[in-house]
Amino acid sequence: MQLAEGQSAEVCLALDGWIADAVEPLERGLLLLIDYGAVATALYDAVRRPQGTVRAFARHRLSDDLYGHVGRQDLTAHVDLTALGRAADAAGLAPVGETSQAEFLIGNGAEALLQEVQADPATTLAGYVELRSALMRLIDPAGMGGFRVTAFGRAWPAGAPLAGFAYRGPHR
Repeated sequence: MQLAEGQSAEVCLALDGWIADAVEPLERGLLLLIDYGAVATALYDAVRRPQGTVRAFARHRLSDDLYGHVGRQDLTAHVDLTALGRAADAAGLAPVGETSQAEFLIGNGAEALLQEVQADPATTLAGYVELRSALMRLIDPAGMGGFRVTAFGRAWPAGAPLAGFAYRGPHR
C-alpha cells in the first residue's frame, strides 16, 4: 500500500490475530463478517479518500469531527477487504462469498418473510409498517445495505453458492 503525500488511512494492526483467534477452534464451518469495507485499491485511493474512512456517529448523524462528542459517539472506519482476505487465508480459510448486505438479506428471503408477516391475520398495520421500515433501512444501498458481507470457510464443501451470496440485484 502506498499513500500519497498528506493522505490519511486506517490500518487494523490486530486483524491477522483476531481472525486467527476467531477461527482457531473451527474444524468445519463458516466465518461470516458484516461491516463497511472495500478492497485496498478503493479504500486507499488518494483521490476518493484523502482523509481515510474514520468517521463519528452521534445521535444517528455522521460527522468528521472525531472529538466533537467524546464518550457520546461511535467511531468507525471501513474494513480493508484485501487484508481481510489475506488474514483469512493465513488462518486456513477459503473464500465462500462476498456481497452487499442488501443482496445478502434479499437472497436469504427477506422479501418472502415480509410477505409472510403481511399475510398473517394477527399482523397489525402498525406492526407491518414498522417491520417494513426496519427492513428498508437494512437494505438501503446508501445506508446499511451497503455493508459488505464476506464469508470464509474451513472444510466447507465447494458447490453452489449459499443463498445469501447467490442473489444479484439488477444493478450488477
